[in-house]
Amino acid sequence: MKSLISLIIFSLKENLRTKLYVVLLIFTIILIFIGLLLTGLSGFEQPQRVLVNTGIAMMELFCLFLILLNSVNLFLQDIESKSVYLTLSKSISRSKYLVGKYFGSLLLILINILIMSIIHILLIKLSRWKIPENYYFTLFTIFLKTGVVASISLLAVTTMTSQATAVITSLLIWIAGHFISEIIFLAGRIKIMFLQFFLRICCYIIPNFQYFNVKDYFDTHYFVAKFGIVLAIIYWIVYNSVVLILSCVVFNKKDL
Repeated sequence: MKSLISLIIFSLKENLRTKLYVVLLIFTIILIFIGLLLTGLSGFEQPQRVLVNTGIAMMELFCLFLILLNSVNLFLQDIESKSVYLTLSKSISRSKYLVGKYFGSLLLILINILIMSIIHILLIKLSRWKIPENYYFTLFTIFLKTGVVASISLLAVTTMTSQATAVITSLLIWIAGHFISEIIFLAGRIKIMFLQFFLRICCYIIPNFQYFNVKDYFDTHYFVAKFGIVLAIIYWIVYNSVVLILSCVVFNKKDL
């Protein structure tokens, strides 16, 4: 257990030391300030909503690109630099190494969301507006959603040798995860059995982000009241567990 905790902390430190983290953090802060600037322009009937929506969208995009680029890059660097051998030589299994990387990524996501939300809340307060009722609930769902992307990126990087391919594949899966309802609808309309079967299989493989997309309706009380947070957490645990198990199986068979 101690070795796993040490791996998680080490993975988090690696992520925080990268220059990419600083660059993306500054970039996102600038975008949030741009959102604040937009609220002062004429033509916006709901300036508070513009600022809130802009900030939330930037938080999610920031966490997404940080996980896709940073984690994938560090993982492949460990393999290319052979530093992974030093870790695995200390009686640490490959599966534990991979799980440590994943939980390190989760901590990184949590820290990012905390930093960005503090900045965002300060901007809202400086504008003399109130924090939306379901704001913190929305941040939690962003954490869950990005956590799914983190597990997918690990699976992609363990099965592929190219950083670009792993990032693009993970990004495409992230995009497809927002259109599960449309894919299901399309599968019901297609008459070709093979394509119908293929689309239905994709619906199980691709993560269904509709479970976490409460941010799209965070100011709609009816939707939030009907939003199944327990179901979302169960789906998150099951999906991530399956993906991590597959990643461990692939990584254990990988010839390093």
